[in-house]
Amino acid sequence: MLSISSGIDGCLWAVQYTPLAAGENATTKDYPLLKWQTLENKWYRIDNITASAISAYNEISAAIVNKVG
Repeated sequence: MLSISSGIDGCLWAVQYTPLAAGENATTKDYPLLKWQTLENKWYRIDNITASAISAYNEISAAIVNKVG
């Protein structure tokens, strides 16, 4: 994991590290966003959302930083 954040209700959000491809720059790359599913005890990828950092608020709200800003 590149970044993990816990919300006020105990939820977990994370940015998943993936290796850089040839020619990619780590400062301009975004990574998949994940959310911990407590009932199934596993991480789920959030479709069409990428980030480089995250700050969780609760189970349904999180703020991300991506290459756009």
